[in-house]
Amino acid sequence: LLTLLIAEFSLGDYGAYTGEVSVSQIRGFVDYAIVGHSERRYVFHESDKDIAQKVSAAIRNGLTPILCIGETALERKDGETAAAISNQLTSGLHEVSKEDISKVIIAYEPVWAISSSKNARPAKPLD
Repeated sequence: LLTLLIAEFSLGDYGAYTGEVSVSQIRGFVDYAIVGHSERRYVFHESDKDIAQKVSAAIRNGLTPILCIGETALERKDGETAAAISNQLTSGLHEVSKEDISKVIIAYEPVWAISSSKNARPAKPLD
């Protein structure tokens, strides 16, 4: 069994987008789509609206979206972890119906732990 995942796709269901692939081009070949990864949020400035639209597009096109959430080091330091995660969940799932919510996988990946020597332990999200 081979399962494929895509790390990025364009907002449009159809069309040619330089450097990106539309969902219709990968439908039937890819099973999962990463959406909301911190690099897309902070480096490429994808908005909460963009992320919500991508989650919806993935579901609409038969992909399972993996919605990435996680706080920055500053949000963690300032005690804003719960608020940051809650906001990312609420906004990322904004366009998902109650019937489709079970089609979404949530991945907790704190930004401060990416490419660092700091590791997030299971209890950390609740701290």
